[in-house]
Amino acid sequence: MPWTTPKIISTKEIEEIQERLKARGLPIEKIDGKAGMNTRNLIGQYQQTSGIRVDCWPGADVLAHLRRQAGNGRRVV
Repeated sequence: MPWTTPKIISTKEIEEIQERLKARGLPIEKIDGKAGMNTRNLIGQYQQTSGIRVDCWPGADVLAHLRRQAGNGRRVV
């Protein structure tokens, strides 16, 4: 697969990803809107268990998927 340039999302959107991952039971260390190693690792875990492309990047696609999954009661680890 060729390398692509990831699209940058806002700090607020990264915070929302972190909040949504934490709400799903993932061990987010800090909700700070930064794409640190802990956040990226947990995004990768979420992507893998959700069956979506794994790139460990907090992009709009991950946020959209988390929003769609909200409220379905499934815990994804």
